[in-house]
Amino acid sequence: MENSDKNVEGIFKSGVNYLENGQLKDAIDAFEEVIAVDDNDAAAHFNLGLACMRMVRKDVDREELYEDKTDEESWILRAISEFNKVLELEPENKEAKDNIKALNELLDIGI
Repeated sequence: MENSDKNVEGIFKSGVNYLENGQLKDAIDAFEEVIAVDDNDAAAHFNLGLACMRMVRKDVDREELYEDKTDEESWILRAISEFNKVLELEPENKEAKDNIKALNELLDIGI
């Protein structure tokens, strides 16, 4: 394995750790960095989508969602875009399909 591959793998692992610890913006930065190196990394796109979904959930939990819908719609659309990329790479990925469905339902109710 080359150094650059190890570095990308380390960045990905950091992103997962950030995601697990609720450090969503750091997770987003890490997964974006991985994708900049390899746009066909389905796991990075999936985890980036999850981080974007959690940004919406974080605002819902803090009841900030209804104060400024623009940010939430942007996070939802970004998450959908990432999950669509996962489906381009892995057409049978059920979790990505389910997440897109859930996100579209949020858009349908006006969030």
